[in-house]
Amino acid sequence: MLRAATSEPTALKLGVMDFWSPLELTFRLAPLVDSLGFNRYWLAEHPPQPNPQIAAALIAGLTERIRVGTAGVCLSVHNAFQLANDFLLLERLFPGRIDAGFCGGGASGLWAEALLEGRPDANRDPAVFAAKTDQLIHTLRGDMPAGDRFAGLEPWRERGGTPEIWSLGTGPRSATLAAERGISFGYSLFHHFSRDDTTAVEIYRQQFQSKTAAAAPQVVLAVAGVCAETKAGARTFVAAHRNEFIVPTIVGTPEQCRDQLELLADRYDVREFVFLDVAPDAKSRLRSYELLAEACGLVASATDNSDTAPTVIATAAG
Repeated sequence: MLRAATSEPTALKLGVMDFWSPLELTFRLAPLVDSLGFNRYWLAEHPPQPNPQIAAALIAGLTERIRVGTAGVCLSVHNAFQLANDFLLLERLFPGRIDAGFCGGGASGLWAEALLEGRPDANRDPAVFAAKTDQLIHTLRGDMPAGDRFAGLEPWRERGGTPEIWSLGTGPRSATLAAERGISFGYSLFHHFSRDDTTAVEIYRQQFQSKTAAAAPQVVLAVAGVCAETKAGARTFVAAHRNEFIVPTIVGTPEQCRDQLELLADRYDVREFVFLDVAPDAKSRLRSYELLAEACGLVASATDNSDTAPTVIATAAG
């Protein structure tokens, strides 16, 4: 049963975290959740998986209103300047709908050697990761400091606006990085090493430094689980889950999942989540997101926002 409330709480916002495998399911899921009123569609990266910004471009073209982005690009295996231009192109094509999310992590073994091509591994050197982070953010914002050795680089002449910039992580280090740079923070609770601890989010809010006129702290919690018509059905899906690195914690009927999300929302003082569904097959996963949308009241919000939804820019015709 839903908890009784003394006042009407702010509606939850819900997005999708997608590992985009199988790819065919991603291209079915994205238009569905767009129509259901989900707020974001985030694509993870696990090298040697192709760059998620490529898939983001396809998904943005298949949808109409949902924000689309990466959660996150493994910054260690990318050139920060080229990555920034990729995101700027997406923002130019789909204004107001792009999230540029990055994280630690990367490849290992021979794949790491192949992708790094002799460059320092940012995951092994915090100073290198910080430098790449700043290169990405300053290029996206178009505000490279005058004393920086790359300050003379010509910006991309056809850039549009600046996408939302997100640091994704599981602890205080990523929270501090996001706060010091005045960007948004995604806190993951579904990794096997994640901690259900509000400290990182509190650090982010306390240390946040606004770098632009409109900048304000923004937090999304990333969770994993499954929603089904019955509690027994949800437990059956979780029992079939085999990925030891992903820990499902939001599990049950629509009402139970909504209650679990509300408890986290109250504890972390957030109203937005991205949800990684662990149902074992396409039909069950699609249905899980439908049930979540209904439980969180998302369908009505999709209709309410339809008149103001940003659309892709028009292309020249001959």
